[in-house]
Amino acid sequence: MDIKQLRYFITVAEEQHFGRAAAKLHLSQPPLSLKIKQLETELGVTLLERTTRSVTLTDAGHAFLLRAKTILQDLEHAKRSAQQTALGMEGRLELGFVSSATLSILPPALKLFKQRYPAVELEISELTSSVQLDAIRTGTLRAGIIRLPLRSSEVRIDTIYEEPLVVAMPVQHPLSQYDAITPQQLAERPLIFFPQQLMPELYAQLLTLFQRNNSLPRVSQHAVNLHTIIELVASELGLAIVPASAAWLNRPGIVYKRLNAKGATTTLGIARLEQPSILVDNFITTLQDAATDFQQYTPPTAT
Repeated sequence: MDIKQLRYFITVAEEQHFGRAAAKLHLSQPPLSLKIKQLETELGVTLLERTTRSVTLTDAGHAFLLRAKTILQDLEHAKRSAQQTALGMEGRLELGFVSSATLSILPPALKLFKQRYPAVELEISELTSSVQLDAIRTGTLRAGIIRLPLRSSEVRIDTIYEEPLVVAMPVQHPLSQYDAITPQQLAERPLIFFPQQLMPELYAQLLTLFQRNNSLPRVSQHAVNLHTIIELVASELGLAIVPASAAWLNRPGIVYKRLNAKGATTTLGIARLEQPSILVDNFITTLQDAATDFQQYTPPTAT
């Protein structure tokens, strides 16, 4: 049995006449009749009752007609789905992200992506950068928005969005009178850092900022989530060096001051495998467009 036989049978059943069906299929009648007879022989049932003027469906023919139409509809759907997926218009994209990305480029990127590719199913997971790299290597994730610096010999990493590092502090803190804060001013004060074991590269970057200015940080607390860090600052457990987009949290009683040090910026990147994927390519293009648009917005200073 093949697809042509199904189409031939459906046409004969709908036309209820071999001659009309043959004309519609651009065939002569004898080969068409032979094909239907071969189909019946293969199935071991009679599908059509034939007369000199017309054909009618047997009970078996009615049942087979329903299934045959479903098979052809499913086949057409599979064909369209494959074509749309090849264009990146359909499919499933597993995406990771760091929590801080929700304060900058992730929301506008997701909104823009769903506008451009509404049939693509997104599955997003909030994970640390290192966990995302492991998931990309094993195929659990197709791509991930990570916090740089981060390196991997197996995963491709591209820069997407760069923003200043700022110092988060209670509004009544003595340092809040300054427009910018130096590492030396922070050296003797309790600080809240991202954990070294989970974010070694970012931890090393912050440590380097102090070492370049002949000082060392006094780390008193550690937290993974940016929201948690800001809450710890609000509880006056220490100051924190965070991305400028943290100000979008609008936490009452917190103010953000520019960190006056060389290299005091932080970058979001996109990680992926090198293997071709139009779905991933489309998301990266959308992410880049969203990042360009987001650059024009300045985070508010919470007070």
